[in-house]
Amino acid sequence: MAPRSWGPRELIARGWERHLETGLGTEMIASLGGSGELEMRVREERGWSEWLHVEVGLDEAPGPGSPEHSGRTSAGRAWVGRDVRHVQVRVAEGQLRDLEMHPIDSEKVSPATSR
Repeated sequence: MAPRSWGPRELIARGWERHLETGLGTEMIASLGGSGELEMRVREERGWSEWLHVEVGLDEAPGPGSPEHSGRTSAGRAWVGRDVRHVQVRVAEGQLRDLEMHPIDSEKVSPATSR
């Protein structure tokens, strides 16, 4: 079964890096955490891709007066390719607490529409 999310459950800072297996054919990665900058790359047939810059910031979350405010921020979704199963993630700047990475399979076809 594919992981619903993965990531460390502590404060991480510049220099932290991990190789993650998505567990499913992934096209996008969504991330939640603190405030900082992530970089991601994926393993392709010819090797690792270039690093993709993903900013995680306080302006990417509901405001403090909002009922949806939780103190967490989001980088939204980052397109990483087709049928990605291996991702490297590293913190380029800042500090992220309780980072969560969510693989998204956006190309799932329902049986009713497949031929």
